[in-house]
Amino acid sequence: MFDPDGNYNEFYCDTIKDWRSVLGGPMELLTSRWDPEGQEPFTEGRYDSDPVLETVADAPVQPRRVTHAVLRTAQLDAMRRFYTEVGGLEVVYENEQPDPGT
Repeated sequence: MFDPDGNYNEFYCDTIKDWRSVLGGPMELLTSRWDPEGQEPFTEGRYDSDPVLETVADAPVQPRRVTHAVLRTAQLDAMRRFYTEVGGLEVVYENEQPDPGT
């Protein structure tokens, strides 16, 4: 789905821990409707605690972990609503820029 600034976002949830054993090779986009309240939550993580890290040779950076994102927008209220209400994220820091006309 697209945020108010037109950035494309994909939200997903792994339902099995070893998802690479099920999904491999060229894949088509898998989509379905997920109701997070439709069943009891998992009691253990659905992620590999010791993953095999892969790289893309021509990529300008090789991230190992994403811990935060910075968004610059003219539509702050709309973007905050989207990422908190739709994406389930939490604002941990916000920098109000002064009006350039002052």
